[in-house]
Amino acid sequence: MDPQTLPAQVQDLYTKIRKQYKVAFEPLQLGEVRLNLLKVTDLEEMLDGRDPFQDVSEFPFWIKLWEAAIVLAQFLTGQNFTGETRILELGAGLGAPGLAAAACGARVTLTDYEELILDFSRVSAAASKVSDNVTFELLDWLDPPDMEPFDVIIGQRYFSGKSSLNPCSGCCAGRSSPVESFTWPTMPTARVCSPFLNWRKRSIRSRP
Repeated sequence: MDPQTLPAQVQDLYTKIRKQYKVAFEPLQLGEVRLNLLKVTDLEEMLDGRDPFQDVSEFPFWIKLWEAAIVLAQFLTGQNFTGETRILELGAGLGAPGLAAAACGARVTLTDYEELILDFSRVSAAASKVSDNVTFELLDWLDPPDMEPFDVIIGQRYFSGKSSLNPCSGCCAGRSSPVESFTWPTMPTARVCSPFLNWRKRSIRSRP
């Protein structure tokens, strides 16, 4: 991926990021869909001396392309989205699933809790040529903004523990139409995700 081919405004954003971090584009091929994801290449620089083993909350989970994100992205490329399909990705991180859905024609809103994370996604969206189908919004699960309902809510690695279950459930409430949300946790959190999926089924069935 040649950064010089990015739109001028996105080039400025890419240059700003490069002044702070060592970064590179990583290609992700999903069948006929090819994404170019901007990633940090120096984890130590991002940690800035913090020890994630002392406090897991200090680890910037968003900088890694998790296996769950690849599986979900691959799954979404096999769906029949139209330009009317509205998708919300929670905790997008590098944004692979949402960008994959956008490449397949869906209108996607990528969300995360920090502007820097969304800046990486903005560059990746432009590098993957899907910017026209993607919007970006800051979203705090503990204080989510008012949003129009989405057709699908997606995400991966939602749960770092049971403490994140209620905020995530509350964030999804009222933000999706009666379509089952896709969630794809990694194995260590499957026992935490189970009650969340049960809650989703109950909430969907309870709608008129």
